[in-house]
Amino acid sequence: MTDLEYIIGNTLRIGVIASIIVILAGLTLLLLVPGASRYSLTAIASPTSKLNSSLIRFSSMLNGLESLDGVYFIMLGLAILIATPVARVLLSVFWFFQKRNRIYTLITAIVLINMLVAIFVIPLFI
Repeated sequence: MTDLEYIIGNTLRIGVIASIIVILAGLTLLLLVPGASRYSLTAIASPTSKLNSSLIRFSSMLNGLESLDGVYFIMLGLAILIATPVARVLLSVFWFFQKRNRIYTLITAIVLINMLVAIFVIPLFI
């Protein structure tokens, strides 16, 4: 097994574990540090919550992380979780290219493009 095969095989495992750690850190901050978040637990859990992840920019998430706001840690954990399969497909494109398997390189590249469009382009029209 090559190094790239090993990395591809562990990408999902590492991404999910990292995501869980960051989300649990955010939950811990929300539960144990009163007033650390701009949002209360009832406001977050409410079906009519004004907290909408599509309205929060990456730069504001970084500011929230600096202030140890648990909500932003949870959002970062979810972003890691979403990025994990994208990273695996991207690594697979490189692996198939390295193996000179043109058809699987093409198919995997199409899957990658579809994923990126679904994540970044389609939400602009919703």
